[in-house]
Formats: sequence, structure tokens, C-alpha cells
Amino acid sequence: MDSLFSMDYFVSLFTFNPEKPLLFTQFYFWGFFAIVMALYAVVYKRIALRNIYLLLCSLFFYYKTSGVFLVLLIFTIVSIYYITNWMHRQPDGTRRKLILALGVVVNLMILFYFKYTAFIVESVNGIFGTDFHVVNYFSTATNAMFGTNFVTDKIVLPVGISFFTFQAISYCVDVYNRKIEPVKSVLDFGFYVSFFPQLVAGPIVRASEFVPQIYKPYSLSKQDFGMAIFMILKGLIKKIFISDYISINFVDRVFDSPMKYSGFETVMSLYGYSLQVYTDFSGYTDIAIGLALLMGFRLSINFNSPYKAKSTAEFWHRWHISLSTWLKDYLYIPIGGNRNGSFGGYACWVVILLVFVMLSGSMILAGILFWAMVILVIICYFFPNFKHTMVTMMNNQITMLLGGLWHGSSWMFVTWGGYNGFGLVVYKLWKKETQVFRWILLVLCNVAAYITYTQNVWHNPHGVVLWIMADAVWFYCYFVWVIKLAQERPHRVLKYILGVILITFFSLCAVILTGLWNEDVRYMSWILLTFVACAVFYVFDNWDMYFPGVEVNNRVASCLLWGNFVAAVWMCFLGHTGGWNILWLLASVVALAGYVFAITKQQIKEPGKFIPYIWGIFLTFNFITFTRIWFRAQDTDTVEMMLERLFNGWGDISLIPTMVASYRKVFLVILMGMVVHWLSVPFKEKYTKWFVDSALWVKILICVFTVFMLYQVKASDLQPFIYFQF
Repeated sequence: MDSLFSMDYFVSLFTFNPEKPLLFTQFYFWGFFAIVMALYAVVYKRIALRNIYLLLCSLFFYYKTSGVFLVLLIFTIVSIYYITNWMHRQPDGTRRKLILALGVVVNLMILFYFKYTAFIVESVNGIFGTDFHVVNYFSTATNAMFGTNFVTDKIVLPVGISFFTFQAISYCVDVYNRKIEPVKSVLDFGFYVSFFPQLVAGPIVRASEFVPQIYKPYSLSKQDFGMAIFMILKGLIKKIFISDYISINFVDRVFDSPMKYSGFETVMSLYGYSLQVYTDFSGYTDIAIGLALLMGFRLSINFNSPYKAKSTAEFWHRWHISLSTWLKDYLYIPIGGNRNGSFGGYACWVVILLVFVMLSGSMILAGILFWAMVILVIICYFFPNFKHTMVTMMNNQITMLLGGLWHGSSWMFVTWGGYNGFGLVVYKLWKKETQVFRWILLVLCNVAAYITYTQNVWHNPHGVVLWIMADAVWFYCYFVWVIKLAQERPHRVLKYILGVILITFFSLCAVILTGLWNEDVRYMSWILLTFVACAVFYVFDNWDMYFPGVEVNNRVASCLLWGNFVAAVWMCFLGHTGGWNILWLLASVVALAGYVFAITKQQIKEPGKFIPYIWGIFLTFNFITFTRIWFRAQDTDTVEMMLERLFNGWGDISLIPTMVASYRKVFLVILMGMVVHWLSVPFKEKYTKWFVDSALWVKILICVFTVFMLYQVKASDLQPFIYFQF
């Protein structure tokens, strides 16, 4: 108790501790925010004073997260403010463009030095065999001026530098394009750049969206207050209960030592990481949106159920929306977008290909790429439509590669961005190009399936996986092609055939996971579960015929089905994994899936395309999850080990039920997280509206209960948000 009142403890409240940077999930932060709001209640009516007060709070917040790097934030604020004002006073012309370029370069030079210097030096040394060393001139200057002892042979990345530099660039460009007028003072600009709820991990706030709010009076309705509390609670649940729990108890262990785990555990770790990174980042932005709303400022939604996306293109319209739109408006469109090429776009591709050749060290590859480029240039010259397609593909790929590099300074992130760009290009080609192109792709998938099938496929796990993946891709693409060709609702029989195939596959997975595959009744269990699931889905698909006048989405059915599902999950969570409990859980999942299917089907504009809708989600989610290997892995060795386990580490599948039982709590958290994520929008709107409209005492009780439960399950050491590294 005495330590709480000691001078050292008092000093620690106001000084930076690199071992414990300030996080939204710390009690300290909520004490800090309570004090901020208490004083805010005194100054909020006076706009100028309010902005200065929040600027000071934001600077203190950044100091508590990053220490001496506060100097960089202040430098960015002051330099970009005066450069932009200078630019604004110039008439349209070359001088105005040069000043804009100066502002952008100043921002990017700070970002490049701290984030990419070590990466560039390491890459140059690897390519040319040199021995350059990194020197941290910022630490050297700080040590000389203040007598500190910062390391000078390593460059530490300031927290949130990628976010506030992008915000400063958006201000420069928006003022240049005359979308907004410059702010009235450097203090107002500092408030915009450093607003603490979104300062260190987004969302990236556009100047055109936020600056006008700086000069508006404070406004907070009862609904806004309810929504703010709801967003904060939702963010804390995502971060502490889901992200931190599955990270510490499962995902981190697999990625730290991949060879100790089976193929099944590797797959589940990838699914777990997809959920972890989503709940971690969206949890932060939910909290940021809620905090900002309590102070009267509206931040845009940054995530829109991304794992509901039916294609890679749609995924990037739903994931990290503020970054995706920033890259589109300030990178993709300026280099030509889907219209034409530009000098910058072509230069980027030349640099990318040169780096690729140098990394490979192969002159043969250089020759192949050179002649391939010559042939492409000739084809583009004679076929303008082909040129337009190629340029659009190039611009998409450049944007995704640089987007990957924005996330982190390593080839892992570049590769991750490249895979996502490839997925985006393939989807757009499939959507746009002729039936001939689609048939070529389908034939290639069939050839891949045939080759893997004939090369001892059943004795080669790697071949089995490839065959299943190729066949799934072919099947989905063929069905999409059939619908596209028909331009009408697909034949009812075809729809049911596809549905039965899907249900049969997932029934097989369920039988294996529950251990029934090891029993003598394996085939009977598989057939019975498939039959029951098909019957349930058929009834829900024809609900109006069997239950005329009864609304499928009614409160009683919803409560019964969800209550039954939660009860079955809870029993398994407590360790009751006997045969009857497993059957109860399977029946609950089937019934709930059929119910969700019926509700979701009503929301689709073209119900006849429900099966490709589900296939699209399934393939997109798995593709995005697969690319996460490069996003999470520390190096190529880890990637190779993860892939080896993924394809060749399956061994005896009879052990899968034992693995499921061992990780039952983690897997149930993953299951619950994904189920909630895939809930229908109307259902989410209902419980959100209920909370927002509830009485104040109800909100208080829910808050107290939620916080109590969260801090019962939290890790001993609070985990930093994943995107703090960016």
C-alpha cells in the first residue's frame, strides 16, 4: 500500500516506461481517460480552449506510449502545417505542385528512415554482399543533447508513425485539391494529427472528414452515448476475451515452434490467427471510435465484417477500410487506377522486377523477364484493350505490394501483399474477361487435379490437399460460370446437388473432429448426419411451404436455437465431451446453421445464388487465412515449417478428437467468435439497438459485469495491440 503513495510511483505516472507503454486495456488508461473527461466537462463549450486541451492530452498520451519519439510527432505537426500553408497561398501551377511534393517527401522521409532503413541496408547487403551497418542518428543526437543512453546501432520504430504520417499526407493533398481550407492554427492541426483515440493504431482519419468537426460545437445525444459505450465494450471483449486468449494459449505456441504440431493444429492456428488479428485490430478501432464519440467526434467505421466477403476485392472493401481507401485515393488512382498507365506506375514495376532479379541472382530469369516484357509491350501496342487490362493489373499489384510494405519492413509483408494482389488480379480477370479465359483457368485446375490424383495421391498428403483445393476451385468457378452464362436463377436440381456436396463435406469434417470416425459406425454416422443436415436445410429453404404465415426470424425460435447452442458449447467447454454431448453439440450446430441459412437467404438480393454466395465466402476466407502465414511468420524458415506441417503433418487423423479435447476452450472461443462475426446484419442491429435504448442502470450493470469478467480471463501481462508495430 505504501508503494502507491511513494514518490517513485507518483513519478512513474508521468514518465515513459518502455517496458510498459500505455495501452487501452490498462487500468491506468481508464484512469487517465476519466481525468481527461472530468476536465473536458469544464472546457468543452469553448471550442478553441477545448482543442488546445485535447492536443495537450494527446501529446501526453503519445509520450506515455513512445517517450522521446514525441519530438517526431511535434516536428511532423509543425513542418507540415507551415509547408501546407505556404502551398495554399500559391496559385495553381508548378510551384504549388513542388511544395506539395516537398510536404509529401518530408512525411515519407521520416517514415522511411525509421521504418525501412534497416530493411534496405539488410537487403542491399544480401543482394550485393556488402557490409553496411545501421546508424541511429536520432539516438546519437538525443544522447549528445540530453545525456541519454539509447542504442545507436539499431533503429526503433516509433509507435503509430505509419498512421500519423499518412494523416499528415492526406491533409496536404486535400488542401492541394481544395477539398478543405487550411486549419486556423498550428494547434488545431496538431489536434487533428495527434487526436489520441486513433493516434497509434488508426483508423486513418481523413482531413476532409475530421477537420470540419474541430470547429463544431460539442454534441452527444443519448443514442450517441449508448453507441459509444457499446463500441468500447465490444472492443474490449474482442481484444481481451478473444484475441489475447487464443493468441497466448494456442496461436503463438504454434508459430513459435511449428514442427512440434500436427497439420490439424497448424490449420486451426491459422484460422485462430485470422480471428485474432481481426479482433485485435477491430477491437482497437472500436474502442477508439467509442472514445472519440464520447468527446463529440465521429470516426468512420474501419471494419465491416470482412470475413463475409465473397471475393478478395470485396474483402479489401471491408478490411481496414481507412487504409484501403487511402491507398486507392492517394496511390492507386494517381498511378493510373483502372484508366491508364503513368510514369510512376511503370517505374515502380521496373524497380520491382530489378529487385526480384537481384534477389534471385539468376541471369536466366533476367533474360526471361526481359523478353517477356518485350513481348508484352508489342502485344499492348497492337491490342489496346489488352493493354488496358495489363495496366490495371499492374496498378492493382503495385498498390497491394506497397500496402504490404506499409504493414512492415520485411519481405514477409511484401510477399503477403503480393499474394493478396495476385488474388485481386485473378478475381478481376475472372469477373471481366471472356469465357475463353475462364475455360482456360478451369482446364488448368482440372489438369492440376488430375496430375495430383494420379501421382499416388492417397499416399501423399501434399497431393491430397492440392487435389482437394484444385477441385474446389474448379467446382466453384464452374458454377459461377454457369450462373453467369445463364444470367438467371440456376436450375433447382443443380442448386440442391451443390448444397448436398457442401453438407456432405462438412458432415465428414464433423465426424472426424468428434472422434466418431474411429468407431465402427463411422460411415453410418456420416450418412446419418448428412441426411439430417440436408433435411434441416431443405425445411428451412422451403419454410413458407411447410409453415405458411409463420415468420422464420421470430424471437422465440431465435432464443431457443441460440440458447440450445450456447448450452451445448458450455457443456463441452466444461469438459463434458462424451458421445451424447457431442451429438447434442452437432445437432445444435446443424439446427442453428439451418436457421441462420434461412435468415441470411432473405437478405440476398438473388436468393437463387445462395450456394455460390457461400462458396465465395468459404474460398475467400481460406485464401486470406493462407496468406496470413507470411503476415505472422518472423522469417522464411518459419514459413517453410508452417507449410511443411500444413501439407505433410497430418499423420494419424484418429488423434484429431484428442487434439480437439485438449484445446477445447480455445477452439470454442474461436467457434463463438466466428459465429458472432457471421451473424446477419439485422440480428446485430437488433441487439445493438437494445443496448443503446436500454436504461442507464442497465448499461451500468452490463459494464460492471463485462469488465469484471474480462479481467478474470485476461492474461497476467497485457498484450500490446498487433498494429502497434505498424
